[in-house]
Amino acid sequence: MASFATRQFGPVQYDDDAVVEFAGGLPAFERDTRFLLIERKELAPILFLQSLVNPDLCFATLPVDSLLPDYQLYVPFEELADLEIGPETPTSDLLCLAILTTPANAPATANLKAPVLIHRRLRRGRQIIQVESPYSFAHTLEVAAGAVEC
Repeated sequence: MASFATRQFGPVQYDDDAVVEFAGGLPAFERDTRFLLIERKELAPILFLQSLVNPDLCFATLPVDSLLPDYQLYVPFEELADLEIGPETPTSDLLCLAILTTPANAPATANLKAPVLIHRRLRRGRQIIQVESPYSFAHTLEVAAGAVEC
């Protein structure tokens, strides 16, 4: 079992099969190609996407269906070929996350325009920028007091 020292969570133990690979990294974080999904039951449904390259880089995320149960991706399957996602891919194999932003003097927001899509079984992911979608980069959230930032 491997270990990685994170700023937010301290040392984290993980198996290699728990690593999600992002071939091109994330926009503005192209060097960060390996991430762990960290779940803290007391903060559910928030999931943390922790870089295994940079101990300081951690994104708080929410599954998009917890924000909008009828959320839909506006991207052709051809653009998802690198993730091996097609019309036959079971939805249980997919995890679609919105990255959260928690500014100091403004409401928290979720990026629904550019979600992070993860093929759970293959452990591959990519941030999908949906040019033709009705969603916002800054969908306002109501956050409970004491929410954890990362």
